[in-house]
Amino acid sequence: KGLFTVNPRCASCNHDFNPEPGFYLGAMAVSFLLTAILTVPSMVMLKIMDVEIAVLIAFPFIEFLFIGTFLLFYSRVLWLHVEYRMTHKLDGH
Repeated sequence: KGLFTVNPRCASCNHDFNPEPGFYLGAMAVSFLLTAILTVPSMVMLKIMDVEIAVLIAFPFIEFLFIGTFLLFYSRVLWLHVEYRMTHKLDGH
């Protein structure tokens, strides 16, 4: 198994990690939001430091390549935790 592989079910409680099609769209939105929160202040600082335009254009792509990849995976984990907690609260657990 790879670094970014998610098991189909939890080994201890058998919770389904792929509950329905489109489930991870919310995780994609969370990932986008977190990436934007991390990118915008950096871009503002680069602009204040008056760096070249090529750096300003390349920086978000490079940052997303390294940070966005991990955030996409961990936002899926976060989304699963939120769904798990909300579902169990609704079930009365």
